[in-house]
Amino acid sequence: MKTDKLKSSCMIFLCHAKEDIDHVKKLYQKLEKANYQPWLDEIYILPGQNWDYEIKQALKKATFILICLSEQSVVKRGYVNKEIKWALDRQDEMLTSDILIIPVKLTPCELPYSLESLQSVDLFQPNGFKHLQQAIDYQLNKVLPKNKVQSENISFSESSYEHQDNFKDEISQPGNSGSNQVLKNFSLSTTQKAHLVTKLLECSAMKDRDTRDAIVNELPSDIKHMINRHNSDRVDVNNIVSRCLDFNDGIATLIMIVENFEGKTVNMDQIKSLLN
Repeated sequence: MKTDKLKSSCMIFLCHAKEDIDHVKKLYQKLEKANYQPWLDEIYILPGQNWDYEIKQALKKATFILICLSEQSVVKRGYVNKEIKWALDRQDEMLTSDILIIPVKLTPCELPYSLESLQSVDLFQPNGFKHLQQAIDYQLNKVLPKNKVQSENISFSESSYEHQDNFKDEISQPGNSGSNQVLKNFSLSTTQKAHLVTKLLECSAMKDRDTRDAIVNELPSDIKHMINRHNSDRVDVNNIVSRCLDFNDGIATLIMIVENFEGKTVNMDQIKSLLN
């Protein structure tokens, strides 16, 4: 299913009070098992990193924000309230009909006043997690047609347009017939994907974090804004590849941009041969 492809690339931010961490870790594991990409501060924020900055960046990139609530957290004053405020600021930028923030009741409790307008899910009920999945998948299915249309209308700067056409010809079909047929709905096996990630990490442009960030920034906005970036180089590149696989010509576009930074090398030729 097309929704399953988006699952693996949508980032789900888990907002919580520290008192609820045991419940939240179980939710994290369930989401991960269901092929979503949950984001939890205790896992993704490294020692020495700026807490406010990392939280804000994660909230900006999040496809969904789950506000985890319990009888303890709803009466608490602290950092979790700051996160809720930042999440609501982001909600203001969305369409009223879009699902971004989902209040998740870990235990029976009242919703904070700021969240009363949003339908909550009772995770403590037997079908609670199923209802949560239904809400997430509903939103993913709603935006899927838009993502598909945008991916088929990717535009590039005039200076790279000729290079783009040449590159697509190179990886169109085995035999390099020069036809205009380009890879569509491209898919890789788990082994092929792992090999591609390894070869990309052998590129100096992808190995260097700053250059990799610049490469991601060159991707079309509907791709780059939903990539779940990670501090681990391999996980980060894997997430970039996963997101690009969800779009027509996404991988071709990524490799083209990498080659613009890396230059023509033997390794780049080997990467392109993987896609033939």
